[in-house]
Amino acid sequence: MRDFSLVPVTLRVAGRWHTVAELMESLPEGFVSGPVVEDGTPGLAFGVDVGGGRHEGVLFCRENDGEFAEVVRTVARVPLEEREDELLESYSMQVCVTGHGGSKPRAAAMMSAAATVAGHGGCCVFCDNSGTAGGADMWTSLAGRVREAWGDDGDPNEVADALTFGFVGIVGREDAARTTGMQVLGLPDLMLRFDGIEDAGDRLIDSMRYVAATDRTFGDGHEILMPEFGLRLVATYAPVDGRDGASMANPWGRLELVRG
Repeated sequence: MRDFSLVPVTLRVAGRWHTVAELMESLPEGFVSGPVVEDGTPGLAFGVDVGGGRHEGVLFCRENDGEFAEVVRTVARVPLEEREDELLESYSMQVCVTGHGGSKPRAAAMMSAAATVAGHGGCCVFCDNSGTAGGADMWTSLAGRVREAWGDDGDPNEVADALTFGFVGIVGREDAARTTGMQVLGLPDLMLRFDGIEDAGDRLIDSMRYVAATDRTFGDGHEILMPEFGLRLVATYAPVDGRDGASMANPWGRLELVRG
């Protein structure tokens, strides 16, 4: 498959800050490097070190739009903590953490950046690339898991589990379910046709974690074996079709999984 290298990522953090100066004062020293202007919009440049490299992005600030809170509550992976929900109800500023994904190191850097903002006055994180959300405590915990499990002596399964839980959503219909957001990790999305598969939703999650944890490139004819469930899934590659719109579109396309 082609290497699409950089995928634009936007993570929205709602919080109690009232001004850009107040936001800057709340963030740890060294995270923000200074003001920038992109496409005529002022922002704050930031940098995060992950995987031996420096990953940079920009923070853009927006006012409460009156709709974000209900969207977050509707799509949150787990309910927000009571104090997070109270802050979400009356938040004053939305910080858009923008940068690039397209690989696991870049995804980890974006997770770390959003967790840094959320952990210093924020209450939640919403991922534009998958339509999922979670509380500030959840994102801080996920970023910590990735940080501890990263590296040659780390646990790739733990990294994959944390990254997919934060960045990847699952949407379903009567006969199938599919992921959204795998492009943030530099991977194709997955679709599983149920075809009488027991606990098919769980098997899609297992497949997602497996694909995210391995360094293999998956394509037509590749198999995912689950002997503990007596299951062999065979992949068929489908190119991107554009139905998900710009932020959710996956340039790596989709792997459709069927029982083999």
